[in-house]
Amino acid sequence: MLKFLIAILLMMFGVSGISTHHSFSSSEPVIKQNLAKISDESDIFLNYWREDFRKDEEGNIIAICDIKYASFKEMYSKYILLNDYDKSIVDATDDYEENFTIKESIKTLISRFGENNTIVNNKEKRTLDQSSSIIIIVVVAVFGMSTISVFYVLKRDNIIQ
Repeated sequence: MLKFLIAILLMMFGVSGISTHHSFSSSEPVIKQNLAKISDESDIFLNYWREDFRKDEEGNIIAICDIKYASFKEMYSKYILLNDYDKSIVDATDDYEENFTIKESIKTLISRFGENNTIVNNKEKRTLDQSSSIIIIVVVAVFGMSTISVFYVLKRDNIIQ
């Protein structure tokens, strides 16, 4: 009887070990897909940097000092949308200039186009919070009703026609 119970326990542990292993292997591709998804944004930006931003129509490399403001504006708008992980990958990547990384090239462009530049300093639009919006609406409504009331009183007393 004891041997029978031990055999049953061994079979249960063997089956549960197989199902645990199967569960682990089925979640492994999901993890790999998520990692690939994270690096897609940096790969897209790096491809844009190398092929579109830093090269002209003939495929010649454009020097940093020859980059136009419009090109910089477009590139920077894409760069600030990267998350921190993708930004760290992009920043560490070597640029076409020797001993320069993309991060250093971007810093050079920012200093060239000025730090007072609106696209560099204003990463997001400022919005009013709910309480400020309500206060503004109430003040405008009270002012409007007061103005209408004054004109009504003036018209009723025949001061204005």
